[in-house]
Amino acid sequence: MVTTLKRESIIILKKAKEPMTSKQILNEIIKRNKLKLKSSTPSSSLSSVIYTDIKNNKNSPFIIVEKLNKNLKKERYYYIK
Repeated sequence: MVTTLKRESIIILKKAKEPMTSKQILNEIIKRNKLKLKSSTPSSSLSSVIYTDIKNNKNSPFIIVEKLNKNLKKERYYYIK
């Protein structure tokens, strides 16, 4: 069965039950050994997949939340509806 970044992200975010950054999501995907990532910037690729899904799919399961990190810089987190 072929899996995708989107599908794996949904699974991981449902299990986490809390917002996660794209790097956190990717770390979980890698731990689960579910995808072979060919991108040189996989967290950017994941962010793009999620953003595109939200933009093009009115029933997208994803929500973007921005939070301030410890350096008072905005970080983008993803959550499941």
